[in-house]
Amino acid sequence: MVQVLNVTNGVSGSSSGASAFINQLIHIHLLYFLGHHPHSDHFIHKYFLPQDYAILVPVFAGVTLLSLLSVFIGMVILKSKKKKA
Repeated sequence: MVQVLNVTNGVSGSSSGASAFINQLIHIHLLYFLGHHPHSDHFIHKYFLPQDYAILVPVFAGVTLLSLLSVFIGMVILKSKKKKA
């Protein structure tokens, strides 16, 4: 018989599921509203960056994350080589 181990991050399954569902609803609503009405004069538009940043911010974040990860892996490899020598 196979026993399944249920490991969570300290949040019960029902509350984490509800939180994820609400988060997705908000995200979908904002994507729909801002995507289908990009030039309206609605008050919510003043709280968001211009559409140009929709590409720039994730690309910058990705390049930064990849650079930091590469530096970390490089430092770990160098430290492990120094211990062997």
